[in-house]
Amino acid sequence: MARTKQAALVKALKKRQQNEAAAKGATDVNDKPARKKTKFKWGTVALREIKKHQRSVDNIVPRAAMRRLISELAQQEVPKAPNSNGETPATRFAPEAIEAIRASAESVMIEHIERAYKYTLNRGKETLASRDMQAAAGDMLKEWARLRS
Repeated sequence: MARTKQAALVKALKKRQQNEAAAKGATDVNDKPARKKTKFKWGTVALREIKKHQRSVDNIVPRAAMRRLISELAQQEVPKAPNSNGETPATRFAPEAIEAIRASAESVMIEHIERAYKYTLNRGKETLASRDMQAAAGDMLKEWARLRS
């Protein structure tokens, strides 16, 4: 009986040491404490992410999300006659057509953000505000109306 009691005490002691080591940040009793996470000044990580996105050539909107959006808009705008089963078939697009729509939508979004940022700089600020986006949208609508007529 003494042997099992001693084994239980040893086990409890090891468990307590592991808990204390985990609280300090070590992964095992014999390990050194884990390094503290680096603290950056505010804005440093945001600037790093902005630079990363500026260097990348990835899509602004993911392809699958854009495909779903295009399909949803097409179903709303282009009603089709029901087939023999009584179901309305989905509008189909060629991959090249979806890619062309995506590219043009992204170029419009980028142009809109660039215009809005010009308004921000004109106000003497650096942070893009919603009123700048609204003003840029109004200008773009006026320009498109002028081009249509």
